Parts: sequence; structure tokens; C-alpha cells
Amino acid sequence: MLIAALGLAVAGGLGAFAADPRNQAALRLIVTNMAAEKPAMQGVAFKVPFLKDPPPKKAYPGLYPENITWGTDAVLKYSDLGDGYWQTPGINLVNGRSVENEADEWQAHFRFKFNPPTDPLHPGHTLVAIDSPQHALSFAPLGAVDFDGVRTIPADRWLKRSENERAAVWNLKAGDVVGVKVEAVSLAEPASGSAKPAAPKRHTFVAKLLLKKLSHSTVRFDFVYRNDGKLDFPAPNLPEPAARH
Repeated sequence: MLIAALGLAVAGGLGAFAADPRNQAALRLIVTNMAAEKPAMQGVAFKVPFLKDPPPKKAYPGLYPENITWGTDAVLKYSDLGDGYWQTPGINLVNGRSVENEADEWQAHFRFKFNPPTDPLHPGHTLVAIDSPQHALSFAPLGAVDFDGVRTIPADRWLKRSENERAAVWNLKAGDVVGVKVEAVSLAEPASGSAKPAAPKRHTFVAKLLLKKLSHSTVRFDFVYRNDGKLDFPAPNLPEPAARH
């Protein structure tokens, strides 16, 4: 009786396997692959009887809208400058890419430096602006706050720029959040037939950084850069937490 029951179960399973349209299509694909002298199982997937199909993965849109450049776990590597000083390449917030070539450095917005604790101006890990004729930066150190909760940066948190040195935030620690203001300049097209040079147009963009790791070898950070001229940050489009049972 037991053997007969097992035989019926196996027969039923094989019947269910063969009856499933997905398995029929898979068997046809095997024959097609063999006729074309391809690997027989290329692209083949069977539906196993009595096992539930996995739930479809929910598709989430981007973490932020298209007018925002963002990065999670962006990495910049330190290089040793000697005498206790270290420096990373710069990063361009518009495309999220590091700028390794000195000739292209003007495209970067900032870099990290590590200065020895005895440095009189900028001890420890420092965020340093890379200014160019196209842009100038300001920083707003916010401390260890909720990164996703930062929607706006208060006006009184921006550090005053000095004409004698590049903007910088020093003595940073992992977990700190820093606001970045990019004041970009672009030349407008002169009016048709006018001999007067066009007045430059100024645009202000904002970003925020979450410093996740600061070491002598690596800086890891998240960043959000708003490139449409608005000065507030939307909440990230995070997946909904799984329901508890």
C-alpha cells in the first residue's frame, strides 16, 4: 500500500510538472537549444510542483527624483603627502565621480584632508573646498544629526567664507553631517547685436554629506546634491518596512 501511495504521489508530481505551461515551454526551449548547438539548459527554468512561487519583488522608484544626484557609500582614498598629512582626490557632486587628474581638478567641488593634531589651522580630518572660476563653496557643520531628517539647512549654520583661504570644516568625526553650498557662475549669451559682454548668471545649489568612515586610508560617505536650484531636501523614497507577523 505504501509503495502504491508513493507511486501515485510521484506520478501525480510528474503529471503536475508536465502539465505546467512554464515547464512545457522550458522543455521546448531545451530542444531548441540543442538544435542550435547551444548549451541545453541556457535560459531554462522549471517550476517545481508543490512549491509556492516566490513573491514578486516589489519595484521601488529611485531613492530621489531625477534632479538630485545621490550616492551611498561613496569612497575616496587617502594618499600620503608626508609629515603626517594625507589627501584624497576631489569629487564632482554633479555626477558623483572622483576627479583623479590634476588638470581636471577644477571640475571637483571638495576633497578630504587629514592634518596632524598639531596643525594650527585645520587639525584632524578636514573637508576642503576646491574653488574654481565656475564655482565657490561654503560649508555648514551640522554634527551627528539624522541625515535623512535634514530637509533644510538653517542660514546661521553656514560658516563665513574667508577671502584668504579656501572654505573648510575641520576636526570631523564619523557620523557627522555637513551641508555644502555651491555658488556656480555661468556666462549668459549676449543679446543679439550687442557689444556689451553678458552679465554672469549665478546659481546656488545645496548638498548634504553623511560621513560614515574616516581613516588614514579611506573616507566613506553618503551624499545628496540638489541640482535644480531648490534649497530643500526631499525625504528619500525608502522601501516600506516588512510587515510583522
